[in-house]
Amino acid sequence: YDVTSVELVKHNLKVLQKKEPNIKSYQGNAINLKFKDNSFLVMAAAVSDYVPKVRYKDKMKKDDIGEIWNLRLGLNDDILSSFRALGVKKSGFKLESEQESALNDAKKMLNEKGLDAVCLNILDDVVKFGSDVTRVTFITKTGQTEIKTAPKDEVALQIAKLTKSL
Repeated sequence: YDVTSVELVKHNLKVLQKKEPNIKSYQGNAINLKFKDNSFLVMAAAVSDYVPKVRYKDKMKKDDIGEIWNLRLGLNDDILSSFRALGVKKSGFKLESEQESALNDAKKMLNEKGLDAVCLNILDDVVKFGSDVTRVTFITKTGQTEIKTAPKDEVALQIAKLTKSL
């Protein structure tokens, strides 16, 4: 199977490829890629929701900026929402810190972005930024599967297996 990842953490990808050598990764703009039928697009990280409205050609100097630098940001294009290709299964990741609304927000993402699956991560006392372990709820239109807390490479392999069954 061909799992296409965009912006997947390189370490986890290498570990995953050792266990499943048929996984392919493409760094960059997935919109322009040609996909075979029954391919999978796994968008593993949002680059940013907002981008600078003003771009500078050269390095900005502190003397020119002053004590406070006000940045104007605008909403970035949502690549995952805009990607449409027949025969391609789309999965995305949702990172939340509020346990109460996380599942509803992930289901909303599933529907609004036309996804086949969402991998929900909820930050807590065990799962933190920079942690070596994670826990995921794999959500589809027909149900959800809990992936217990484990090292990230093991969770990634479980996600790949669940994605294959979509």
